Amino acid sequence: IITVTRTTLLLPIIALAMLMSSLSVIIQVGYFKYTRKKTGTGKRIFRMSPMHYHFELGGMPETQVVAMYYIVTVMLCLVALLGFVA
Repeated sequence: IITVTRTTLLLPIIALAMLMSSLSVIIQVGYFKYTRKKTGTGKRIFRMSPMHYHFELGGMPETQVVAMYYIVTVMLCLVALLGFVA
């Protein structure tokens, strides 16, 4: 019944904020290992991962980071709902 309603296709849209945080860790670790192997010293793409720590080290207060994640998640949920209706 789930595939009939296409809800499984909407899950990546709803969880995109969490998915991006997870991907930031994978990218950071992969790039660090790659540059350490190539140059001898590992380099980073983000200041720190997961992504919300990168924003905090950039000067954003924790409450603002949380609010940003809430807003992005709500907007993505609305997009998923519109995709479900259409």
